[in-house]
Amino acid sequence: MPMLPDALRLLISAYSSGDLAPRRRAAAERLLRHSREARRLLRELKRNRRLLKRLTTPALPTDLAVRILAALPEPPIISPSPVVPPRHRRWAVAARLAAAAAVLLAVAASSYVLTNPEGEPRGSAESAMRPRGPLPDT
Repeated sequence: MPMLPDALRLLISAYSSGDLAPRRRAAAERLLRHSREARRLLRELKRNRRLLKRLTTPALPTDLAVRILAALPEPPIISPSPVVPPRHRRWAVAARLAAAAAVLLAVAASSYVLTNPEGEPRGSAESAMRPRGPLPDT
C-alpha cells in the first residue's frame, strides 16, 4: 500500500482540523479527490478525533503537585565562581600599576620638555620679559 509523503500527511491533518488558508484547503481537497490514501487518512483522523472527545478526564488527587515536587531530587548547590580567577587577578593589578606608572612618566616627561633650562615654563610672561644673553652696553 503506497504511503503519502510527510508533507501531504501534514496537509490532510491540517485540513481535518480546519487550520488551512483557502489556497491550501483547495489543494487538500484536490488531493482528497485524487488519492485513496489521503481519503483513508482523513477518515482515520476524524475517527480518532471522535474517540478522543469521548474520553473522560480522570480525577486527579488534590495533592498531586505536592507529591510530584516531593519526588524530585534536591537541586545541586551552585556556588558562584569569581569573575576573574585568582591567578589572573595578580596580572590585572600589575597591569593597572604599569598603566599608572606610564601616565606618571608621560606627565613628568612632558613637564620637563615644556620648561626651559632656568626652570620656568616656556612662553610665560616672566621669561618673555627677561632679556636673553648679555645686556648691550649703552
